[in-house]
Amino acid sequence: MYHKQFLGWPDEEQHPSDKKAAVRYLNERFPEPSTLTFKIDRQGITILNNIAINHYLLSIIGKDKDGKEQKLSSRLTHTWIKDGSKWRILGGMSNKQ
Repeated sequence: MYHKQFLGWPDEEQHPSDKKAAVRYLNERFPEPSTLTFKIDRQGITILNNIAINHYLLSIIGKDKDGKEQKLSSRLTHTWIKDGSKWRILGGMSNKQ
């Protein structure tokens, strides 16, 4: 899903993250196997040739690695790029609500 040159900035991190750090961030917060309930509300999209900028409201309910229920609600911006026949996330930023 992530482009090889991904750069993003999760709201809980002090600095932007590359692809490896972004995957680690998600794995630490949502270990497998896990049962998640999530809702994505699309708020806006602009597409120009092979680039798309998307804004979402994301709500997730799941359990952390200790089994405690975890709720997350964030605003997300993702920049997608069409890489061959697939769309991949090139960049993003999140902000908790």
